[in-house]
Amino acid sequence: MKLKKLGTAVAVTAALGAGTISQAHADAFAEAMINITNFLFTSGGSTPLVIGADITNLTFTDVLTNNAGLAGSGTSTSQAATNTFQASTDPAQACVGACTKPENTFVIDTPPLPGTSFSRADSLLANQPIVVPGFITGTQSATIAETWINSNTFGGATSDITNNSTFEFTAARNIGTLGFDFDAVSFLRAWTSAGSTLGTSASGDIKWEITLSGPNGIIADWSPQGSSVGLTVTEPCDLNANAVATFNTPQAATINCSGHFHATSTFALVAGQSYSLVIAQHVTTLAANATAVPEPATLALLGIGLAGIGFAQRRRSA
Repeated sequence: MKLKKLGTAVAVTAALGAGTISQAHADAFAEAMINITNFLFTSGGSTPLVIGADITNLTFTDVLTNNAGLAGSGTSTSQAATNTFQASTDPAQACVGACTKPENTFVIDTPPLPGTSFSRADSLLANQPIVVPGFITGTQSATIAETWINSNTFGGATSDITNNSTFEFTAARNIGTLGFDFDAVSFLRAWTSAGSTLGTSASGDIKWEITLSGPNGIIADWSPQGSSVGLTVTEPCDLNANAVATFNTPQAATINCSGHFHATSTFALVAGQSYSLVIAQHVTTLAANATAVPEPATLALLGIGLAGIGFAQRRRSA
């Protein structure tokens, strides 16, 4: 599994090495979003797998975590987890400062923003990727992180959909082709105001990966458009990317991604064989004013988000 090396550390380095440079309008803004809808595990086409008929002995644990922080204003953390089928798993939005959007609003902002500095992170997991009686088929997994700085401070946000245990199941029948099918919209923006100087910075990362393992190890892995193993893929754009803005970048570093994604296995699943399937979805933002010095508690919280750079070991099952 190979993921692109991401650039969040560039912005952090600039922020922490800022010194005491000052300017009147050293604003910085970063946002990162992944919103996946209609996610299905299929028998190769568009027909979703059915619990009982296609897969049995299913176990999983979904964990959603939101973190936000601003130096001088504190931190906010929320988490929700389940190991049973639920209509939705929905932790509270993590917000510090004057956040511009209510909970479960997965839409982008355009800088410069009104109001004072804020940092927010939010996530939502709804519906099911297979046919389960009593539940809507077709998962939504949404994550967003935003950080807006218009004062002498430093902040960041992370939002994750991961899992503590492996999504494990047994094939109830021979499945000639396994498929993954979904729609995705992702967005990245890193922006700093005109005239800002060394030490003002912003960055955002998005990461998404799915891995399937059998008794002898990994048999399929997919990081659009990073790499794929054991799959034939259709991937219109990149779900593993970063955007970085150093000082004086009013023409924002922006990355858009939207389209339908599809992958089919180059192998069959064997009846009676056990498999494990995991998915990870992660977004991070960081922003800093030139004169900012992070408080220890905020810096520790943001360190959790930076751990996502090596997120191949952190995964989410729907």
